[in-house]
Amino acid sequence: IFDAVSWSANTLTLNAGYNINVGSSAKTGSLTVSGTGALALNPSSALVTGYTSGGMVLMGMAGTPTGGPSGNGFNGSINLSATDATRLIASSVSPVLKISGNNYTVIKTLGSASDYSTSSNNYTLQGMAASNNVGTGYWALGNDIDASALESLEAIASRLNTSGIALHFSEIKGPVMDKLERSEFFQHLQGKVFLTSYQAIQALTPEVIEGTPS
Repeated sequence: IFDAVSWSANTLTLNAGYNINVGSSAKTGSLTVSGTGALALNPSSALVTGYTSGGMVLMGMAGTPTGGPSGNGFNGSINLSATDATRLIASSVSPVLKISGNNYTVIKTLGSASDYSTSSNNYTLQGMAASNNVGTGYWALGNDIDASALESLEAIASRLNTSGIALHFSEIKGPVMDKLERSEFFQHLQGKVFLTSYQAIQALTPEVIEGTPS
């Protein structure tokens, strides 16, 4: 696949005699399914005359770790979503993704380790790992998940906490707050989160406010 292909209804089925390549080292390619659409990938398909066993679905790698259309080192990508979120689960009667006839559960968010015990939010990257279910079933990432920024933030907060310094936040943008709340970051944060910088200064250094000329 060396083009951007997207659809929102019906099932796209790709049968290959060996590997299915989405993008390459020199070309970009993507498959994007949404709405009521679905994707079935069949490498080493017996439907292809002269097929060779052992085929895989491969994403094209960019020339550098920050290369590619999304800057993540890949020239190929498969993006999966559905109007009905239950179709992202392998047990669905009409799953969004099948590879070689196997139903896949699609992971779309980083989440937190506690997600695996919450029936309404079970299928996150960290929740999957914590549930010890990694060795059972079939799993796929439905989109790019950036955990590096969160890990860096947690490391900074931990180092400051070890030094007896509390890390506080103010005016966190909505999308960033949503991601942090879906993780366990705030559960371990020793500092506080303020709606505005003024509120932070008022609570943490009231003498600055009191000394401000009226």
